[in-house]
Amino acid sequence: LLPTYRSGTVIPMGTEASVFVQGILVSPDGEGISLQVGEVISLTEPQSEPILFFTDEGGIFMIFGLKPGIYRLRLFVAPEVDLDFEIDEGAEGLWDLKNLELPLQLASEGHR
Repeated sequence: LLPTYRSGTVIPMGTEASVFVQGILVSPDGEGISLQVGEVISLTEPQSEPILFFTDEGGIFMIFGLKPGIYRLRLFVAPEVDLDFEIDEGAEGLWDLKNLELPLQLASEGHR
């Protein structure tokens, strides 16, 4: 950029990826699935890089930098189990997924 003397230049800043997702992974009995690592994959834009996340002691996870679309959440301990969610068009800021229940077979195998 080479603006002339006493001129201005508009440079757009930021990104469309401005959604902050939070949720709690729970077993069928309602307990948080603690201390697990996984990834979120965009089904809307499959060429984008997966985003890693982890759960805390209560099963709470937080993921920054998503944009509206359909996503697949997968834990590394059970890659055969997919949890899909959607962020509505026009969403910004916090998107609370609340409780996401894992299938019975995963929780009963003792993957906590």
